[in-house]
Amino acid sequence: MLVAQRNLVQTGPTYPRTRTQTRLDPTADSGELSLALELALAKAHQFSHYDELTGLPNRRLLLDRFIQASALANRQRNLLALLYFDLNDFKGVNDKLGHEAGDRLLQQVATRLSTSIRQSDTACRYRGDEFLVLLTEIEDREHAVTTLQDIRVRLAPPYEIDRHSIRLTVRNGIAIYPADAQNLTDLLRLTDRLMFGNKSASRGPTGVAHKSNIWLHDAEKVSCFGR
Repeated sequence: MLVAQRNLVQTGPTYPRTRTQTRLDPTADSGELSLALELALAKAHQFSHYDELTGLPNRRLLLDRFIQASALANRQRNLLALLYFDLNDFKGVNDKLGHEAGDRLLQQVATRLSTSIRQSDTACRYRGDEFLVLLTEIEDREHAVTTLQDIRVRLAPPYEIDRHSIRLTVRNGIAIYPADAQNLTDLLRLTDRLMFGNKSASRGPTGVAHKSNIWLHDAEKVSCFGR
């Protein structure tokens, strides 16, 4: 038999969330214990491999999928691409509307990302307001750039949070396996350098970097978070 306990845990910068923990009832029979153990293991896997706020794969699961995808790419002699997305001036949303609104915005971004890619690809919440997309079985660099541009189009429409409409833009970086780097760590370093080293222009054959702002619209005024 399962007995649920609810404890306050900290998710995000300032406010608590609840998470259900499962423990085994020692009085249950072997069938119930077996089922309870399976459920507990499934929850442990979910918690250790997926981001709690957005439900996207986390860095650990992304690494696992990269290892599998790169092995397949080596056998089939095709390419992988790592796309890096950083939300511009996301702190302005938290400062203006609060962290709960910021979390809801991240959830909406995650939904758009995950519905913009193929089932064989992986969208990951990397940290804070940064996301990664691993593209598998791509034909060439242009394929990755086209996909990135398509994702940017999907992320562009305003996000509705309560009575506010938030227009969000992102900075991007792209790196190709195995042409640009041979492992995930080096791919990440390259995309980060492409994105932050030259924010206003493209850099290198696959680098794409953009700089913009977040616009917040309400019934009375329009304000811009950014420079």
